[in-house]
Amino acid sequence: MYTHSWIVHPFSVFSLLSSNTVSANSEHRIFVNTSAPPNASLGIDPSFPGFAFEQAAFYNYAFDSSGNPNAFSQNLIHSVLKRTGGTPLIRVGGTSGDRAHFNTTQSFATNFPATEHGVHFHAPYLSVGLEYFDAFQQFPGAKYEFQVPWDQWENGPHQRNTLQWAEAGLHAIGMERLYSLELGNEANYYKRFNEDGTLDQATYIERYRTLEDVMKQKFPDLSSRKVFQALDIASAEAESLSVSEAFKLGLSESADSIKQVAYHYYQGHGINSMEELQDWVSHSRTEQQMEVFKPSITFLRENYPDIGLVLDEVGDNVGAKATKGNIWNCFATALWRVDFQLYAMSIGVARMNFQQIFNPRASMWLPVHSDTGGVPQVTANYYAMPFAADFIGDTGNTRVVALDLDDDDDGMIVAYAAYDDGALSRIGILNMRLWTLEDGDRLSRVISIRGMPDGVKEATVHYLFAGEGALQKHGITWKGLQWTVVSNGIEERVVHDSKVLEIVDNELQVGVDAMSAIIMEL
Repeated sequence: MYTHSWIVHPFSVFSLLSSNTVSANSEHRIFVNTSAPPNASLGIDPSFPGFAFEQAAFYNYAFDSSGNPNAFSQNLIHSVLKRTGGTPLIRVGGTSGDRAHFNTTQSFATNFPATEHGVHFHAPYLSVGLEYFDAFQQFPGAKYEFQVPWDQWENGPHQRNTLQWAEAGLHAIGMERLYSLELGNEANYYKRFNEDGTLDQATYIERYRTLEDVMKQKFPDLSSRKVFQALDIASAEAESLSVSEAFKLGLSESADSIKQVAYHYYQGHGINSMEELQDWVSHSRTEQQMEVFKPSITFLRENYPDIGLVLDEVGDNVGAKATKGNIWNCFATALWRVDFQLYAMSIGVARMNFQQIFNPRASMWLPVHSDTGGVPQVTANYYAMPFAADFIGDTGNTRVVALDLDDDDDGMIVAYAAYDDGALSRIGILNMRLWTLEDGDRLSRVISIRGMPDGVKEATVHYLFAGEGALQKHGITWKGLQWTVVSNGIEERVVHDSKVLEIVDNELQVGVDAMSAIIMEL
């Protein structure tokens, strides 16, 4: 039986000669190019790993229970972006904000604090006062993808609400910290565009451009900036309006003002068994579901290369739907988030923002005690963020490519290479095969990597590790580091588990356990 611990790392677990893990019969072979191949991505934005806060929850992530700036949240965000040198990009929006009302006379932040009500989507809708916008001052160095409400725009008073909301937000943020201005959220669900279940694409584009013009007239500084964010189509609805179709219908007339087009992405709607979890986290499913975005990415690259396609609301479980037992926000979903980010980089997604709501099933951390989320904590899903950031690196000129394996074990083994300034620098490998303590021996796949650069004699291997496997929620380590509420979100080393492996004749062999991920640095 595999030995485990939350703190003491069993070094033998990743060794090819381990007595505690069982090697599968097959060896997986990968060939890598020493320089970036033609199919490598364009340069990865150092700000690629971003954060999204549901409107109703943002205030409570920004402040602690005493009303002071929430250092716990600040530290967790900083710990990710310091690895790449990027700017923290924070999207604030979602359904709760799109239906919300700005009450200029309200003396408190919100009528439905997320600590008491969770994310409040339904009538009576969220109401925010001027105090709410103080939250935008609490994340030093960050820039914002700022959403203004549009859901009820056709009603005269709601037009005024949208402009007042925008004025308060832009004043709090400042033009220099405004990364993008998002007009509405998931407009494909608006009844005025979707009365018969089909998005009225042309009407949406026409009215989007009308609102854009209104915003420019109200805030003239927007007219000279490429800052608007279009589409924001709901998860699993990307086919309702592709980027090429949107531009053909008139969005091209706004191209000089648009910084990015956005879609939302969730892997699914709740997991009820381990069999479903295995399918959920498999690379095969991710690759299949991401196929819909590739034509839009190609269209922008060929026609509007200064406009990026972003996934600005991402999660493994849409709406934190109820799942059976402990099959939520666990090490398996964290590994999925790693694979999803690396794969998205490889196909040309410009950036992404992982959704934060007051629900332990989905959030990367819970910042304060709440009726809906329980005690403050760092959850399993957070660990995908520093891993992805370390894979990007800090050179500012990294390209990524997905590597071909001779046998990917039915989509369970996946590998990527990162090239800094054109040279092979890092290799990431994930084994998505589920494993828990109840399964007995933990199978380890042997990966043989060929084509390593001449003159490079060794590589340092870092591990994303959970001793109890797929369903473990706490005690996870990346590079031997942990992030906890006790450390106030500052990384602490709890074990030294990185290894140096020898490269012989331009070939390196490494074992990758079921339910684990590694990065090899050359």
